[in-house]
Amino acid sequence: MSFAKDIWDGIDKVSEHITIQLTVAKDLAEMMGKRAKFEEDYAKHMTELGKQLPGGKNPAAAKTETTMHAAIEAVVSCTASVAKVHAELATKLNTEVVKPFSAFLKAKENDRKRLLKDGEKKSKTLKDMEATAKKAQDQYERAAADAKKAVQEEKKAKDNLTEDPNNKKFQQAVPKAGTLKKKALDRMAQCEKIAESAANNVNECMQRTYDTEMPEILTEMQKLSEEIFDKIKEFLAIFTDAHENFETPYKEAFTLLSENAKEKLDKEADLNEFIEKAKSEKEKYELIEFKKIPNPDEAEEGEEPAAAAAAAADEPKKEEEPKKEEEKKEEEPKKEEEKKEEEPKKEEEKKEEEPKKEEEKKEEEKKEEEKKEEEKKEEEKPAEEEKKEDA
Repeated sequence: MSFAKDIWDGIDKVSEHITIQLTVAKDLAEMMGKRAKFEEDYAKHMTELGKQLPGGKNPAAAKTETTMHAAIEAVVSCTASVAKVHAELATKLNTEVVKPFSAFLKAKENDRKRLLKDGEKKSKTLKDMEATAKKAQDQYERAAADAKKAVQEEKKAKDNLTEDPNNKKFQQAVPKAGTLKKKALDRMAQCEKIAESAANNVNECMQRTYDTEMPEILTEMQKLSEEIFDKIKEFLAIFTDAHENFETPYKEAFTLLSENAKEKLDKEADLNEFIEKAKSEKEKYELIEFKKIPNPDEAEEGEEPAAAAAAAADEPKKEEEPKKEEEKKEEEPKKEEEKKEEEPKKEEEKKEEEPKKEEEKKEEEKKEEEKKEEEKKEEEKPAEEEKKEDA
């Protein structure tokens, strides 16, 4: 599989693919640059801790017994070793990855722009020629239609003269129609040559573009894509190998990194995946076909224009549209009438409900007064009973 064979008319897709590769590579280089800076800062602080026993110029750890003293010295020594590993990693990332990687990517971005510009220029040339050919074909078709009309006009003039040979108007019309017919036929012949020549030019340009020029550009672009892929793989390997001297905690992370960045990274697999998604739907470009129009002077009588048939087919549709509009207008007044009839009914219902509510309110007030009277009588009973007992 290849760009030139499978994506022969998709230079824009190829360019976008390479742009993505370059962006990934730039992001990776930026990330590695930040990592190098962090490693430098970390190594600097760890180096300070690994220079002497903890406690300053006169550390208490120096006065401890042998085993304790040895243990503290081991901590300091381990710290110094860790600082060295991180400092070496920072140096390796800066000198072997970040700087050369950035320079490589800048050069490859320039190559991508150059190849895309070259391909777009050739594509534009072909598109311009196709537009010219289409314009010439349109003019040829119009000239053919005019010639056909001129032939019909001459035939009509001759028929009129045959029916009325002494009519001076018909006698003058025949040579005039003949002159117009000759002029129209000459115009048609001239346009035919121009249209045919333009079509031939397009086909020659198309063959040259897609058989020779574009394959060369796409081949270079595929080479560029593979170079970027290989360089990313190379720098990932350098980054991975830089971790091999780390202590056990770093080894665990390194195993997974090594597996994915060195063992499973497969240029061919990724390349085939991209091509499978982006390859051209057509197997090959298609040449345009030059369609010669019959000379209307030689055409059979009674031939109806295609435009008349198309117009006849559209007539039923035009008749249906006014009917739908009328139906819509008739329905609108009916809806308004129904709405007006409903409003008085709602008002009457509202008026009927108001007296009922008033009666209910009065009933409730009456019950409330009766209740108060009962309570008052209940309160007065004990007082009357006391008076009777006193008597």
